[in-house]
Amino acid sequence: MKAYFKFLILSIILILSGFAAFAKIVVQGYTKDESLNVLPYVSFICHNKFIGMSNEKGHYNFQIHDSLKFDTIQCKYLGFKTSYKMVLDFVSNNEQTIVLNRTSKILNDVIVKSKPSYTFGKVKFLGARTKKAKGNYYMTTGCIVGLHIKNEIPKISFLKKAHFYIRSVGFPDTKFRVRVYSANENGMPEKELLDSNYYGQGSAIGEDWVSVDLSSAAIQFPQNGLIIAMEWLPLAEDKVTKIKYGLSEIEFQGQCLGGTYEFDESYSLYYKNQWQKAFIPKDVKLFQILNPMIKAEFDVVK
Repeated sequence: MKAYFKFLILSIILILSGFAAFAKIVVQGYTKDESLNVLPYVSFICHNKFIGMSNEKGHYNFQIHDSLKFDTIQCKYLGFKTSYKMVLDFVSNNEQTIVLNRTSKILNDVIVKSKPSYTFGKVKFLGARTKKAKGNYYMTTGCIVGLHIKNEIPKISFLKKAHFYIRSVGFPDTKFRVRVYSANENGMPEKELLDSNYYGQGSAIGEDWVSVDLSSAAIQFPQNGLIIAMEWLPLAEDKVTKIKYGLSEIEFQGQCLGGTYEFDESYSLYYKNQWQKAFIPKDVKLFQILNPMIKAEFDVVK
């Protein structure tokens, strides 16, 4: 009798597991602009949570739970209007081409025209200054790691370049996306300042700074500072690295961002569905705080 009940319970578990496995909706297709050119790395958001991203060829393929079939997916890409797609559309036709339209460039044009009227003097660097990394930031697709850089320049200045230190761990030559935000009074992201996509890519060896020219964005250094950040992009399955720490194992994709203990405070921020400050001490006794190796270069007005 006991054997029968064990068999019955096991059968029910298997049946429920089967239902759970099949209670998914496949979301796949391509992301393109109004001219039907491929748009790579478009982010998909549902209920304010990151659920997927198209790859370098504009193709996306992921699964969401059947309970969300009456919800809407937001498709976001810098410089383009957000597109909305019903999950139910993928039930009747599981492959969809999502077309995004460009946003107006009027505001950006005004900023760009005002910048040449200045005469620039010295170049100022702010952020991480150490030459060697002593920590690591491992992430997966859609994650963002940033450094809050306070405005310590008394004169008007414009963001010229962003620099990121890439470790040799993982796949150092993986492409990443640069994100720039104005900071609020609490040092948290307030507004996205880039209206188009900027990318960086390290060498195959790593252990070096990667510079990305942002001068064309004409971003004036805000009073509360900037948050310069790196976003991890989707990769092939063979670009996954596993690292063992004792009994646990860390799995991450693509590149590894270097870390530094040179700051007395935490200026590190992390995004995965929502922004939060990342407080990562190296040693409780020494109270050393890990921050990402990110720095910014500014053109300072004379």
